[in-house]
Amino acid sequence: MKCTYAQSLIIRRLDYELRPIDKHRLDLHLTSCSECQLFMDAQSKLDKMLQDFPAPEFPGDLHQQIMDKVSAPKFVHKHVVVNFWRQIPAAAAIISSLFLGSLLGIKIVATQADDSAQVSQANTETRSFTSSIELYSFGENSILDDISAEKSGVTYE
Repeated sequence: MKCTYAQSLIIRRLDYELRPIDKHRLDLHLTSCSECQLFMDAQSKLDKMLQDFPAPEFPGDLHQQIMDKVSAPKFVHKHVVVNFWRQIPAAAAIISSLFLGSLLGIKIVATQADDSAQVSQANTETRSFTSSIELYSFGENSILDDISAEKSGVTYE
């Protein structure tokens, strides 16, 4: 048996919680282990000191004081009356901000749609030739093809 387990059994023995079979095994271990014997003696002295220690005196009405505190309500619920007229400005502010936000969003979408329509119309009118700089800016690497097309007079339509 390990000493740590034997020490836990010693504590249980002093509390009168040890089964007879464990008591027998502990007695066998105590006959061969001087460290556990010293631990048993120290725990026995501590147990006797705690038993001899005087119990504190409590006031006679302590029980009643505790029961009064337990039965007393902890929170006083206040019924807060929310004035209906105070809620109207907040609701009006929320509704107006949603309305203005949706109008602004519609205006932005319409402007972008008009701009994209104008750009696509301009692209269809001027699609005759794409410069090599525009192609390069989009990642195309066909500068030499455009130069040879310029020399031969070919236009893209």
